Amino acid sequence: GNVNRWRRQIGLDAVTEADLPKCVTPLDPAIPKAILVDLKNNDQQLVAAIVPRGGQWFFYKLMGDAAAVTPEKDAFAGFAKSEP
Repeated sequence: GNVNRWRRQIGLDAVTEADLPKCVTPLDPAIPKAILVDLKNNDQQLVAAIVPRGGQWFFYKLMGDAAAVTPEKDAFAGFAKSEP
C-alpha cells in the first residue's frame, strides 16, 4: 500500500504484489524485512525506506527533482539504516 501511494505521488501507476521486486530492494541484510524503494518518473524521484525496529515500523521518504535526489540516495539509505 505504501509503495503504491508513493508511486501515485510522482505520477506512476500502481503495481501488483508480483511486480514489487522491480522497485523494492533489501535495505540492509542486518535489518530483516527492511526495504528501500527507488521510483523515478521523468524528472521526479522518490526514495523511501520501510524499516522494522523493536516491534515498530519506521517510514522515511526523500522526494524531489531527480537531479537533487539521486546524489543523496546513499546518504539517505545510511540514515534509514541508523538507529533512531
